[in-house]
Amino acid sequence: THTGSPASNAKEQQKESTPSMSTLEFNGAAIVLLSAFMSYACAVSGTRGASALKTSLHMMFGNGTLCLVGSWVFNDYSWTDRLWSVTPFFYTLYFAYDSQWDMRCSLMAAFTFLWSARLTYNFARKGGYKIGEQDYRWPWLQAKVHTFSPSYHLALWHVFNATFIAYYQQVLLYLIALPTAVTAQNSSPLIWLDYVAVLVFVAAFATESIADEQQWNFQQEKYKQRPRRKELAQDYSQGFLSHGLFAYSRHPNFFGEQILWVAIFLFSVAAIGPDKVSRTHAYTTHTHTQPSLPLPTTVSLAHTHTTHTHIHTTPSPCLPQSLSLSFSFSLSRSLFLSLARSRALSCSPSGSLALFLFSLSRISLTNTHTLPLSLS
Repeated sequence: THTGSPASNAKEQQKESTPSMSTLEFNGAAIVLLSAFMSYACAVSGTRGASALKTSLHMMFGNGTLCLVGSWVFNDYSWTDRLWSVTPFFYTLYFAYDSQWDMRCSLMAAFTFLWSARLTYNFARKGGYKIGEQDYRWPWLQAKVHTFSPSYHLALWHVFNATFIAYYQQVLLYLIALPTAVTAQNSSPLIWLDYVAVLVFVAAFATESIADEQQWNFQQEKYKQRPRRKELAQDYSQGFLSHGLFAYSRHPNFFGEQILWVAIFLFSVAAIGPDKVSRTHAYTTHTHTQPSLPLPTTVSLAHTHTTHTHIHTTPSPCLPQSLSLSFSFSLSRSLFLSLARSRALSCSPSGSLALFLFSLSRISLTNTHTLPLSLS
């Protein structure tokens, strides 16, 4: 009988056996089919162009609702986990369709499909699509809520489930696919930055794939599903891998995940144009007439007035560059921390808020005003 904390008990129950592909159940994968059908229905019923963003938001809300209803029906709170690897692909595929299969958007959709297929396979072989095989952190968190408020724990938990587990995480999944929407609105030929993005994606994808495979093999050997290797004896005793890519980083798979989505972001920068991102000022041109003066200006001999063209450095109606860049990467960092670590309480909401406030504080530190609002 386990006598430890709810978290340790849940961990031990989860570690008692590591499933093999032959014994997996995929009854929970039905939500993937429902999400795919719902996304398709939204895509064919919507119109291309300006309403594409609205249609994709409907898709996001529908996915959140599927997860919420699934948690109510099956008392299982890992439905978002089962959609985690597929919904970004659904969004990018829809944006590529909306762009009339623009080359850059199609590349982004293809790369997102590779990411989706690999992560779905990795999740499936761990038993993630079996109803009841939920993340051990949710039962642990439920116990914490009960301890915090025995009288109102059910109400508090259902509020947390509806806001954070079901919908907030779907917003995260939507945001990491949003650069494809920016790209769809700014169709242009491929440039050098696209090829850089391709190389970065391939390197990050390979890093994540190799690291996950090394981790999977180690876990199989650790729980004696496979023969153990003598050179990993110390790793088995300490409980975590420190060979292969894990000799250089504690979480090389999460590092690959982060860089992979930065590569997707670079495609949107290429679509808008690096020159628009790198310029330090937005210029506004004013033309007016005034009496001729002996100034180094262009004089019109056909008129008695000289036309002067003045270039004023005025703020553009877009967000300041400091806010845009800081918020984009701060939010990205929070998203990836949410994916790589605990999605329970500490990482996403507080991390997003703190980093966003930090980016706001940087507005006064610069006079640059160039990054388009769509990119931010």
